[in-house]
This record gives sequence, C-alpha cells and structure tokens, in this order.
Amino acid sequence: MSSEYRRKKPQIRRPNVDRSQGFGGHYEAQPKPASEPTKSEPKAAPEAQASQEPKTTEVPKAETPQAAATASDEKPAQEPQAKAPTPQPRQKPAAESPSPAAPSNVSRTRTRRQAKNKEPAPMKKVALTAYPKEDHRAALEAVQSEAVSIMDMVKLAGRRALAQFEPKAEFEAAPNVERMGSTHRYTTTKQVSQPVLEKLHESMNPLGLKSDNEMLRGQFEPLFWSELDAIIADVKKRKTK
Repeated sequence: MSSEYRRKKPQIRRPNVDRSQGFGGHYEAQPKPASEPTKSEPKAAPEAQASQEPKTTEVPKAETPQAAATASDEKPAQEPQAKAPTPQPRQKPAAESPSPAAPSNVSRTRTRRQAKNKEPAPMKKVALTAYPKEDHRAALEAVQSEAVSIMDMVKLAGRRALAQFEPKAEFEAAPNVERMGSTHRYTTTKQVSQPVLEKLHESMNPLGLKSDNEMLRGQFEPLFWSELDAIIADVKKRKTK
C-alpha cells in the first residue's frame, strides 16, 4: 500500500495559542520563602551531630585489690539497718521452779493415771458359801433371843466378811472341820477377776471337776468365822448389860 493512502494524524490548532507554553499558559515560578526550622529540628540537630562524631569506647579499668577492699568496706555502710531483735518469751524466775519433792508427786500421779487408764481385767460372778463351825453352835444358841436369831448373826458375819474379801491367785485349802447343817449356811455372790480364777484352776483343778466356789472357799470361810466370833462376843456383852 502506498504512503499516499496512509491516514495522517489530525492536528488540532487553536487561534492565538502558543503550544510551546503548555495548556495553562506561560507563567514564571515565584521563589519560595525559606522555611523556618521546626521545633523538632533543633532537638534532632545535636543527635545528628552526636551520630557524626566518632564514638570512643571506654576500656574498663582493672580492679586492683585495694579498690576491691574499699568496695567491700563501703557495702556495710549502704546496707539497711538491722532489724530489732524479736522479743523472747519471759522466763519464769527460779523461785517458781518446782521443789525437789515435786517429781516424786508427779510420778505418783502418773502411775495412778496409768493404772486407771488400763483396761480392767474381765470379771466373773462367783457364788460363795460359808458354814458356821459346829463349835459355834453352843455359843450361838446361848446368845440368841427373840430380837437376834442365829441366822441374823450368820448373815451379819457373812456381809462383813464379803466387804473385806479380796480373792488371791494363791490357793488355800478349806480347813477340815465339822460344820453346821445347810439351814445355817450363808450364800452370796461376788465379782472375781477371771485371770485369778484361771490361775487357781490351773494349779488345783487340772481336770476341771471343781467349782469356783471350791477354789475360793479356803480364803473366804476363815474370814467368815472370825467375823462370826466377833459378833457372838458383841451380842453376849449387850445381853449381860
């Protein structure tokens, strides 16, 4: 295709307009007034100067023994004052101390408390019997009266003997004497320690044929006889008055 038929770029022209001056017309730029330094600039100036200045590194000085000694001497002066000592409990004066005899009293009370705190031994209810001796018959019949019978004296002797009776683990055989009949027999019961009864049976009743009453009769009956003798003598005195 020939250059004649090429489309030409349109040119737009306006009258009285110089295209070399631009679209806004020709104007001269006015000089700008010098800007005043802001408040931040004076502060930044020393920092800039400091950054420009060469930094000098300080070499730490070696501590000498004298300097360390002075430093150690200066530390106690900087420390805070020591706290006041805490008040200690007031000690009792020597006059209030227990007397030398006090430990013995304390030991006694301790032993008593320990004895009370111990568990009681198991008890067993045991029947006890006692017969007046045949030798008592004549004396009993002599002092008896309508106010005081033989059985009254037998019962009183049995109660006094029971109040004094303390069973022991040592066996005592009943005396071999002639006794009055069962009509004058005294019968009662007592709580006896079971370990005491076991020891008595082990020593004198290995076959288990004897009763608890037989194990204790040798201890209780003589006590009953002595009380009966005292009652007979007392009633005889009253009768003679």
